[in-house]
Amino acid sequence: MVNSSGFKKILVMIVFLIVASGCISNFNSDNINNSGDYLALGDEFYEQMDFDKALLYYDRAVTLEDNNSEAWFSKGAALAELGENEEALKAYDRSLQINESDYRVWSYRGVALHRLGRIDDAFESQDKALEYNPRYWNALHNKGTLLINVGRYEEALEYYDKAIEYNNDSAFTLFAKGRLFIKLHSYKTALKPLQAALIIQEKKENWNEPDRRLTSAIHSSIGGAQYKLDDYENAIESFRKALEISPDNEEAIEWMKRIDDTSR
Repeated sequence: MVNSSGFKKILVMIVFLIVASGCISNFNSDNINNSGDYLALGDEFYEQMDFDKALLYYDRAVTLEDNNSEAWFSKGAALAELGENEEALKAYDRSLQINESDYRVWSYRGVALHRLGRIDDAFESQDKALEYNPRYWNALHNKGTLLINVGRYEEALEYYDKAIEYNNDSAFTLFAKGRLFIKLHSYKTALKPLQAALIIQEKKENWNEPDRRLTSAIHSSIGGAQYKLDDYENAIESFRKALEISPDNEEAIEWMKRIDDTSR
């Protein structure tokens, strides 16, 4: 969550590598007594998608410095990744007590509320994020998703378009836009944002697990649209690509079963 730089970044990375590799068995991370260093260590584990360890260091950061709004925000994000949305809300609220104008926290808080089914509160939180930063693409995207949840599809498209305007390399928003067109049975229209999302993903040099799952989902969504357009050959190729990237893509598996059943 926090981006360190310069010498501090190098120092934190060295400490992180020592802790992660266990090269020095008597190293004790409790010797660190700086909230910022714990926060940076937590960020490194967060980037590695090791959210349990990230949470451990974020906890230490807020214990040392209770008024560190960034540490509380990061703790909330880690808790949310672990599915602990109620606890995440508590961390986000503490962060906002310290820094009420942090639009990122308002938006992340809105996502946690959405996951808890508190739709009206989620809308209020995303609106608060956009009040502080009307161009924050993440909040625009998240509000679009909320609008889909309540059946306001045209408005959702408007918010997705705004999100793309301010962050045109967001494959996730382009993917969401394409999925919405599929939901509206506009299959040909859906292909354009889905293919744009795929181009962005394929340009990335290194994929993490979310990248793999997103890219696989894009392929299967393209395949679904192609199938509905009677482009069966390309649809099958898209589903195969989806499964090559992520063999447990349930949507692609279901499509392939359907195709096998109809061909018998």
